Amino acid sequence: MVMRLPAATPTESSASVPASPSTPTSTSVSSLRAFSPSSPSPAVVITPTVTPSMTDIKSGPLAKAGQALIAIYQAYQQGGAASLTSTGPGSVMIQGTNVGIDAHMASGSFSNYVSSLASLGMQIKLQDPGTGIVEGFIPINQLVAAAQNPQTLSLSPIYNKLPR
Repeated sequence: MVMRLPAATPTESSASVPASPSTPTSTSVSSLRAFSPSSPSPAVVITPTVTPSMTDIKSGPLAKAGQALIAIYQAYQQGGAASLTSTGPGSVMIQGTNVGIDAHMASGSFSNYVSSLASLGMQIKLQDPGTGIVEGFIPINQLVAAAQNPQTLSLSPIYNKLPR
C-alpha cells in the first residue's frame, strides 16, 4: 500500500496525526522538511567504531612495531614457532618463540619501562637510559602488549649480522 502526503503549503500545521491501533502512523509534512538537504543535519550523529586490522601498519595495534615484526607476529599466529626461521645474515633474530627487538621509550620513568617489558617476559640484554632503548628477546605473542605500552615510542627488530 502506498500512502501519499498532500503537498506542503505555508499555512500547514506541524502537528502529526496521533496513531491508533487501526490507523497507520502519519507524519506531518513539516517534520519531513526537517530532514531535507536544505536544512541543517540532525543533532545526533552516529559514528561506527572501526577496529583496525592487526596488519594495519599505520593505525593497527602493532603500528609501533613496523612491518617486519608484524609479519613475524602473523606467521607465529598462523603456524606457531615451527613456521619461523632465523637463518642467514640480514634476517630478524628469532630464538624459539622469542624475537629480538630494540624497544624505544617515548617518555616517563626508564626503570618503570624496563620493568614493564620484563613483566612481559622480555629477556633484557642491554639497556641505555640515555637513549631510552631496551634491547633483548621478547615472546612473539607479547609484541602487541609491548607495542601498546603507553611508554613505547617504537619497536625495531634486531637483525642477524651481515658478513664482512
